[in-house]
Amino acid sequence: MPVTIYKSPSPDLELAKVDLLTFIFSYPLGVSDSKPLYIDAISSKTRTFGDVKKRTRSLTKGLQDLGVKEGDVVTFFSPNSIDYAINCYAIIGCGATVSPVSSALNPTELRHQLATAESKFIIAHSSLLATARAAAKGTRVERVLQADGQKDDSGNDTTETLATNTAPGKLVTIPADRLSTQIAFICFSSGTTGAAKGVITTHENIVANIQQWNAHLARDLDHNAPLIAFLPMSHIYSLNLHLCTFVHVTTTMIVLSKFDLDVYLSAIQRYKVKDLILVPPVMLALAKDPRVQNYDISSLESIMSGAAPVSVALMQSLETQFKKRYGKTLHCFEAWGMTETSPLGVGMPMALHAEKRHQGIGTIVPNVQCRLVDAESGKDVAPPASENTGSGSFTMSEVGELYISGPNICAGYYRNEKATKDSFSIDDDGRRWFMTGDIATIDSDGIVKIHDRSKVWLCLPG
Repeated sequence: MPVTIYKSPSPDLELAKVDLLTFIFSYPLGVSDSKPLYIDAISSKTRTFGDVKKRTRSLTKGLQDLGVKEGDVVTFFSPNSIDYAINCYAIIGCGATVSPVSSALNPTELRHQLATAESKFIIAHSSLLATARAAAKGTRVERVLQADGQKDDSGNDTTETLATNTAPGKLVTIPADRLSTQIAFICFSSGTTGAAKGVITTHENIVANIQQWNAHLARDLDHNAPLIAFLPMSHIYSLNLHLCTFVHVTTTMIVLSKFDLDVYLSAIQRYKVKDLILVPPVMLALAKDPRVQNYDISSLESIMSGAAPVSVALMQSLETQFKKRYGKTLHCFEAWGMTETSPLGVGMPMALHAEKRHQGIGTIVPNVQCRLVDAESGKDVAPPASENTGSGSFTMSEVGELYISGPNICAGYYRNEKATKDSFSIDDDGRRWFMTGDIATIDSDGIVKIHDRSKVWLCLPG
């Protein structure tokens, strides 16, 4: 069987070749500095777009004065907050790399990630400071900084204070010829199997994926309507969307430090949220938990689920309940990705495929190519028939492991050449294909469906 390459039904994009902060802060839709960017769901404390830009430049200068320099790795250890993005942006503004880690880690787990990333600094939330200090022992960490409050227990300024009091500095820009090698993030993932590994996400990877999100899925959203950010910002799913993509298109976000169903439902009701970005357990809660009836969530129009598979039955159940309660249509659909794909690789664009939303996880995003490969033979499986059979039916490819290639695919695993080599296949033309471990088909509409996993599913920690 010859190689069969599947592409997006949408044309490839002419991707911007700039560093992450330059791209995020370009704001193509325009925005007032006074518009709220992040709002705390409980306290209502707010950071505006102007606040975030100014505080990023100030904290960048403060971190540089403390010794953070280009090429360093800085671990950020914190629950979600309205200052999460500012800390990450400032690290990147120093020309350094952010390694965001789950706030659920214990000292042993954190020490492993610090050692793998060879972090020189940790910025930790006050509630996690003891864990950070314990984990730092025996690693290359030179200093542990507190993120929140005015001073730490030794009287040192926190990053919140540095962002408030330091004169704004200049952000380091990355030249075009280094975008494919300069690391923006090292997020930890179990990959397709095994222990947690540091995924190398370059400036080129993440900037490409922001543009892919915007072209493929974000056009379905009302950017003037707020979104809720409860997914852990240390995870690539939330890191991309809530710190990058939705900031770029100037969407206000309501931040939960941790998931609480009542706080979540209250935020939907209070802010008239239209679109939810969530994971299957939260979708299940919306369908099954009786507390949902205590809140008016009639503003909702769509729910996108990611990070793990969700059943068609659950999506249909939620849509049916919503229709019965409010007399309105709710669209539930999936998107697919991995930390290694930055993360979006496949998604269901509602503007094009609302009626097919339960046919699979969606279509391939622009600038990405996929293959389906038989695990035993290493050969590409038979594709679907070139044309539909009529009457709304479609044909399906044979089942194979999903291989993926594109500008959003990670360079590999940090300081782990073996895992990198084992996770990529090189074809006869020298192209690298990431072997996802997902067993899939692609139909004649270009819609991908995941059937199984040849290895372990990724988990969403935190």
